[in-house]
Amino acid sequence: MSNIDTNTNTVTPYVSGTTKPLSGQRLASFNWKIGTNEKDTKWFGIKRASKAVSVPVIADEAIVGNIELLVPHIRSFIEGVQDKIIRDLLDKNPDTLHVANVDIDMSACLEYLENSDSSGRLTKESVAAWFDTAIADSLMLALAAKMGPSSDTFTGAKQIKALTNEFKNKISALAGGKTFYPVKLAESLKKVIDLAPEGDVLGARFSVRLEKMIAASTELSVSLYDAL
Repeated sequence: MSNIDTNTNTVTPYVSGTTKPLSGQRLASFNWKIGTNEKDTKWFGIKRASKAVSVPVIADEAIVGNIELLVPHIRSFIEGVQDKIIRDLLDKNPDTLHVANVDIDMSACLEYLENSDSSGRLTKESVAAWFDTAIADSLMLALAAKMGPSSDTFTGAKQIKALTNEFKNKISALAGGKTFYPVKLAESLKKVIDLAPEGDVLGARFSVRLEKMIAASTELSVSLYDAL
């Protein structure tokens, strides 16, 4: 994608790791599973082709400039987040009698959202599915390029698959809000995350989180060095 039309946004085929947004835009990508609804005669048993659209990023100024109109929608959204938090509490302990304000205040809602994706609470399974779509192909190509000719052998292909699965497991664990990795591993995982398509929301979120781990590890090392 290279030519920007100021009036329309072109729908194109989506290829993981290849399709990119136009400069200064974000990429909206769409994937479909094989149709399982027998009543849907058009798509039953068919895997629809993935599509993508490069669209302009909504400017902060546009949001702030319409904040009065957005407040009711934001409030409704935050109330929905509070309900999800309360449901989680009740799922964990059905006998809960009280919900503390601190558990559902704005800070708690923001923390919940930080550990959630657009479709709800992040799970290892949802992150793994995202990894397969957004990163796996590019990662295997990068590993093969680094390995060189040996990547074409049975042993090489097996090693690439094993490494890819290991990276997927480590990144899937980021679904847990308390997951923390040492600096070297965090740096390696960030390189893998950076293989996600430009503008990928979840990739950007994980990248920021890994950067915080790296910074925290660096600060801890410095404080230890200066301890005596």
